[in-house]
Amino acid sequence: MEAVDDEASVLRMLGNFKCRRDQGIEDFLQRFAIPFEKSRRSCTYLVVDREGTDEEGLNILGFFSLALTITRLEPDITKTLRRKLCGMFMDNDVPSYLVGQLAKNDLFPDGIEGEELLHSALSMLYDAQDLIGGRFVRVDCLDRPALMQFYLRRNFRLLRRDDQLGMCQMVRLL
Repeated sequence: MEAVDDEASVLRMLGNFKCRRDQGIEDFLQRFAIPFEKSRRSCTYLVVDREGTDEEGLNILGFFSLALTITRLEPDITKTLRRKLCGMFMDNDVPSYLVGQLAKNDLFPDGIEGEELLHSALSMLYDAQDLIGGRFVRVDCLDRPALMQFYLRRNFRLLRRDDQLGMCQMVRLL
C-alpha cells in the first residue's frame, strides 16, 4: 500500500466517496478518518484505482479502518466462546482488534468486492497479531440481514445485538 501525504488531495478524494446504504460510513470517511489517524485512534486504508478520472488520477474503490479496542464479554455468552476469546484468562474486558469501518464506493460498484476489502483488513491484522499478539477481531455493524450474512459467511459469530441502536457486535478468531 502506498501513502498519500498531501491532506488537501486526500480530502478531495474522500469527498468523492458515496455510501447510500449507511450515511454514517460516508460521514466517518469524510469527517473523522483524518482526525482519527492524526490522533492514532485508528488507521484508515483506501483502496484506489490509479486509472481514475479525478485530478489526482485516483478514485476510491473502497476503504477500511482498523483500531484497537476493548470488547466487553457479557455474563450470558457461552463458556466455549468465552474460552476461545479469552484464552486461559477469563476476563470480562478483553483487548481485541476492531474493523471499525469497511465499505465499497457506490460510484464504482464493480471496482472491488467486499470479500477483497475484508481479506486486506484481516491480512493486516494477522501481521499485527504476529508482532504483538491478540486473539480476535470485532466488527460492529448495522443489524441488517445481508450485512450479517456477509460476516457470518466469513467465520464471524454474533457476540451481541443492541436492538435500541440497531447494531450488532460480531467476532472472529484470528
